[in-house]
Order: sequence, then structure tokens, then C-alpha cells
Amino acid sequence: MFLFLTFVCRLLFNLGMSKKDLLVQVSLQQKEIEIFKRRHRSRRVRFRHSDRVVFSILNKVAHLKEQFSVVKPETVLGWQRHLIKQFWTFKKNKRVGRPPVSNDIKQLILAMKNDNLFWGYKRIQGELKKLDINLDKKTIRNILSDCRRRGKIKQSLTWKKFLCLQIQSIYAMDFFTIDTILKQRFYVFFIIYHRTREIAHVAITMNPCREFVRQQLIEFGEQLNHLVYMIHDNAAQFNLNYLT
Repeated sequence: MFLFLTFVCRLLFNLGMSKKDLLVQVSLQQKEIEIFKRRHRSRRVRFRHSDRVVFSILNKVAHLKEQFSVVKPETVLGWQRHLIKQFWTFKKNKRVGRPPVSNDIKQLILAMKNDNLFWGYKRIQGELKKLDINLDKKTIRNILSDCRRRGKIKQSLTWKKFLCLQIQSIYAMDFFTIDTILKQRFYVFFIIYHRTREIAHVAITMNPCREFVRQQLIEFGEQLNHLVYMIHDNAAQFNLNYLT
């Protein structure tokens, strides 16, 4: 009598279920029957990968973890988490894009730069093409930037280093003015020695023209016995094209 009442209650409960819930219930029961049949053949219940997938999908659709008969709800939840983790764990794809530059080519680029500090990316790119090595300008720039961070590229000659190396031969020339009480203006031409700040030559004129500067340089040059570097501004009197 109790079994009959239980059957009637289940029947009434199933009649009130939706079509989706009925399909899930039937699928669950069919899967459990299949597993029980396999259990009769072997004394242990061995779950296959397909079983784990089916139980995980059914539980995800209708939350049936409390209605499983052959497995604990915690086990089904564990299977479900594992399947989700496997789904979102992708294997690394093969490297795409440009092939990596070999170490020999990198060393060649570094040698070109160190032997010719004023060469840019385009010049190095052109020299590499002569050797049948075709590299993009950005690739060459990245290689040189990496070498520069590692301190492998020699430092080019800066203005400060040039002054230190040539300090024995550097002079500078310029004018300054003197106004008298009679409202006359004189232009004082001077040449200063860069190393000692000593005035090496001086002359005064009221007409600071190119011919005057040329004559002062001739007189100053007669006192020298070696090559010197003369620093000056861009004033018209110091235009070297007219002083030679």
C-alpha cells in the first residue's frame, strides 16, 4: 500500500512538471540505469568521461544534484568545475608574426652601429640589404634599443667630450661695444683662449666689417704654429664664406 501511494504521489508530481524538467529526469534515469548495468558486469562503478559530462550538463540545466543515486552531489560539482576549467584553458598557439631575428644578425647590426656611430636605422637597413638580409626598420630600431639598454653600444662623441679633447686648440672671437661721453661707439674685437680664458688678441674699430675681422684673423694666425678651432656666432662679420 505504501509503495502504491508513493507511486501515485510521484505520478502527480511529474504531471505538474514542465516538459524540460521531465526530459531531464528521464535522461538522468536512463543514464543511471546504464551505469547500473555496467556495475553488474564489474563489481565497481567506473565512471567514464561521457558520464561526467552528462551529469554535469544535467545538473547545470535543472540543478539535480540532490537526485543523483549513483554519485554524491559534491562529486558532480567537482566534475562540473573541472570541465569548466578544461574548457577555458586553451593551449598556446604557435608563434605568429615575423620570425625571430637570429643572434648572428643581431651581432652584425651591433657591429655596424659601433663601427659607425652616426649611422641610423635606414642606413643600417640599406647595408643589410646589400647582404641579402631584409629587416624592417622598426625591427632594427628595437634591436639597437635593446643593445643600448644593455650598454653594448659605444657612446658617440658629445659636444662636451669634443671640448675636453680639443681644449688645447679652441679659441673664440666676438665683439663688445664701448660708448664714450662724446656719444661715440667703439667696437672691441677680441679672441679668447678657451683653456685659460686669456685674451689672445684684441683690436678696436668704429666699423666692424668683414674686412676688419679678416685682417685681425690674419694677424692672429701669424702668431700660431698649429691648427686651431675658432668659435663664433652667426653674425655677418663672422661668415667664414667671406673670410677665406
